[in-house]
Amino acid sequence: MQLDKLVSTKADYHEAIGFSYYIQFQLHSQLSTVAEYAKRKHVVLKGDLPIGVGRNSVDTWQFPSLFRMNASTGAPPDCFDKNGQNWGFPTYNWEEMSKDNYGWWRARLSQVRITSA
Repeated sequence: MQLDKLVSTKADYHEAIGFSYYIQFQLHSQLSTVAEYAKRKHVVLKGDLPIGVGRNSVDTWQFPSLFRMNASTGAPPDCFDKNGQNWGFPTYNWEEMSKDNYGWWRARLSQVRITSA
């Protein structure tokens, strides 16, 4: 399904999607305020670099050719889990991503802020 169809006022889940947008906006706004406060107090906030995408994420809807939905990421068996782990994230279609010089990754990583206190 195309993104413009999802955000249409005629979409079946328009209100739910709008609410999700609102929550994400509030989170971004509040976290930005906290990050600026922390920086002024010389406190460094550290987070993970989000590299996995959910099967039902906007990325997989908008760019389906970039992901292999018939496979999933995980971890091999180890001392923590003798059966290994299936995280459920689709794997990347690196060949397809290379066609535009990894534009999806470039856009994603451009949002990462690396700062010091």
